[in-house]
Amino acid sequence: MEYMEFLMEYVNQTDNQNDIETIDNVYKLFKTWFKENFTEICSSKSDFIAHLIGRGFTIEKRNIHGIKLIDDVKD
Repeated sequence: MEYMEFLMEYVNQTDNQNDIETIDNVYKLFKTWFKENFTEICSSKSDFIAHLIGRGFTIEKRNIHGIKLIDDVKD
């Protein structure tokens, strides 16, 4: 559940494979967000990646394709 909440709040799935964010950057943001909102131990990076893959995100090497962080989205 926390994955979906985070993705809805911070990630815009563009489906444009030229929009790329690093896994490290997105996971770091997720970890910070998680610690601010929950008292449990944060999920591992491998669990986070597995969830993204399960949600249909394209992962290649160290990058997630087809997304922009909400802060990076320009109107």
